[in-house]
Amino acid sequence: MTHEEAQMHSSAYVDGEVSGLDAAAMFGHLAECGTCRTFMSRVLAMRSTLLSAPPIPVPPALDRRVLSLRLPQTRSTPVRRLLASRIQIPLAAAAAIAVTLLTITLFSVSLWLSAPPQQPQKQETVYIMSLPAIEVHAPQPADRKPVQ
Repeated sequence: MTHEEAQMHSSAYVDGEVSGLDAAAMFGHLAECGTCRTFMSRVLAMRSTLLSAPPIPVPPALDRRVLSLRLPQTRSTPVRRLLASRIQIPLAAAAAIAVTLLTITLFSVSLWLSAPPQQPQKQETVYIMSLPAIEVHAPQPADRKPVQ
C-alpha cells in the first residue's frame, strides 16, 4: 500500500467508511510506516477537536438565502407523462414475467436436485413368438347333435 492510499484510507477509517480488508491493509502499512502513523494520529486529533467544539450557529440571513434558492426543475408535459406511462407499464410487466420465469426455473431445479437418485431397474428380455393358426377337429360324441 502506498503512502497516499494509506492516508486516504486513514481519513475514511476515521469516518467509518473503510471495509475490513482495506482496514487490515491500512493497519499493516501503519505498523511499518512512521509517516503514515503520524498522519493517522493527526487525523484522530483533528476529529476529536471538531467533535468537542461547540456547534457554530448558522446566521439567519444565510439560512433564508439558501432556502430561497430555486433549483431548476424539469417541466412535465402531457407528452412526457404519456411516454413515461407507455414505458413504465410494459417494463413492469416484463419484470413480473422475468421474475415469474426465474422463480419457476429455480423451483423446478431445486425439485430435480432434491429428488433421490433413481436406481437403474433390472431389464429382462422377453421373446414373443407367434404360432400359425391351426384347425382342430375333435370327434363328436354320439349322443350330441351338431349345432346349427
